[in-house]
Amino acid sequence: MDVATTQLRIDGFQGAPGFMNLAFLQGGSASLGQAVEDCMQAIDSNWFTPGLYIVDEASVSWDGTWIEQDDVTGVISEFASGGTSFTNACSGTATSVSRATMAKLQFRTSTIINNKRLQGGPYWGPLSGNAISSTGQIGQSATDDILALWAAVLTASTASLAVWHRPSDKGPGQAANVTSVAVKASPAVLRSRRD
Repeated sequence: MDVATTQLRIDGFQGAPGFMNLAFLQGGSASLGQAVEDCMQAIDSNWFTPGLYIVDEASVSWDGTWIEQDDVTGVISEFASGGTSFTNACSGTATSVSRATMAKLQFRTSTIINNKRLQGGPYWGPLSGNAISSTGQIGQSATDDILALWAAVLTASTASLAVWHRPSDKGPGQAANVTSVAVKASPAVLRSRRD
């Protein structure tokens, strides 16, 4: 089975672009490319409200390309293009919160590998001050709006967002569809290796 991988690009992150790696499986009778397109367009169409919680100097974009690989071996079968690219501005309020402050997402699946549930954990941000509550946690409104975006992705016509456990010297790869998404309550502060 092939898995497709692509990147959501975030400009304005500490002065350099950041990337959210996403994986997809073929959904139903649709092609793998259509699965990628449907899910990425769900992100584009539902961007405005969750974009209120990312700093206003940032923007999020997709270039319409992806890579198709065998999920077990990782062998690349195609460098693909032709998706509908987009760029969306973010509009979070100015704040003193560090530009390295991110929300940690949890992409959950029902697949078990070596007695552990297969799940992924991309970061969402950089968060603006209006995303953080008075207790220092990610606020409920921000959490709800971020989850609404990913719910739209999960219910896209091909419903194929996935987590890919890449092949390594410890064993073959395996991909599984995401069944639910959660946001950890505490924000994460990313540091470079030079910090």
